[in-house]
Amino acid sequence: ASPEALVGDAVHRSGGAGFSRAAPLGQGIWKDRIGPGQTRFYKVPVDWGQQVQATAELGSTSRGEGSVGTALVMSLYNPVRGFVDGVGAGYDGGQRSAALAPLPPVAYENRYALSDRVSGMRFAGSYYLVVHLAAQVADRFGEGPFGLTLRVGVTGAAQTAPAYAGRPVPRNVFA
Repeated sequence: ASPEALVGDAVHRSGGAGFSRAAPLGQGIWKDRIGPGQTRFYKVPVDWGQQVQATAELGSTSRGEGSVGTALVMSLYNPVRGFVDGVGAGYDGGQRSAALAPLPPVAYENRYALSDRVSGMRFAGSYYLVVHLAAQVADRFGEGPFGLTLRVGVTGAAQTAPAYAGRPVPRNVFA
C-alpha cells in the first residue's frame, strides 16, 4: 500500500558531504539547499521489521529555460553502504519530485533474495539517502542553490533482532 502523505512544516537540515558526515533524519519533512554538481548525504535509522520511504523534491526557479534529463537522483544505501535502490527525475525549472518505490521491511530473510532492492534490506541500522543534483542544471538554470525537500517515512513497529547461533561480537573485545 502507498504510505500516507506526511504533513506539517519542513525542518531545515543540511546534508553531509559523505557517508561519515551524513546528517541524521527521522520521520518527517526536511528542507535543504543543493547546488548543481553537489551531493548531500542523510542517514535514517531503520530497525528490524520497519520500512523506509523517501521522496526528494527539487524546487522551482524562474531563471533559465530548457530541461535536463536526469537532473535529480536519490539513492538508498544500507548500513554497510551497499546500494539498495535509486530513482531519478528530469528538471525543466518547475518543481519535480523523485520517490523510491516501496521497499520491504528490514528482515534477516531478505538476505536470500535475488533482487538488490530486497536483499539490501537485510540489516537494521542507519540507511543512507544520497541526493545528487546534476552539474548540467547550472548550464540551463544557473548556479543555484535550489530548494530541496525530503519527505521521509519510517513505518512499522520495531521488532527484536534475529537470534544468532553465536555471539555477535568476538570475545574480550569490550572487556
